[in-house]
Amino acid sequence: MFLTYRDIAELFPKRRGIANEDLSFYHVTCSPDFPQPKGLYISTSLSAEGLKTALENGAIAAVWDESADVPKFTPNHFPLFFSNNVLKGLLDMMKLYEQKTKNMGSSSGNWTNFHVNSAVIPDEFEYREELRMLFAKLDEDGRLGGKE
Repeated sequence: MFLTYRDIAELFPKRRGIANEDLSFYHVTCSPDFPQPKGLYISTSLSAEGLKTALENGAIAAVWDESADVPKFTPNHFPLFFSNNVLKGLLDMMKLYEQKTKNMGSSSGNWTNFHVNSAVIPDEFEYREELRMLFAKLDEDGRLGGKE
């Protein structure tokens, strides 16, 4: 079961670009350098270069800090979801996905793979431990819920 545009739009109602509720995300990553076909890029920095690299590596949408300017090269149709706290948004996204997949266990099938690590979490982040606990639940393929 993949995360979908509809799932992400519920978490981030402020957005721009195409609104395709049938769009599925195969990967979620905070690293623009990670190959992410059909990926959702979570921008933990305000780097325009990071977004450009994520696009080149297959991102089909991104979560962007609402206080940052959108880079001029961003295609008008490219879905951007705006957040006032990107890391809190990532936490909420992982919780939503954990709930969505909790009855799947380690079954085979289509999973959204999370490629994230605790290095992106600043020490002062209010929900640091909760996010680290979710990261610890990722299996070796980046599946949340694939590891008991």
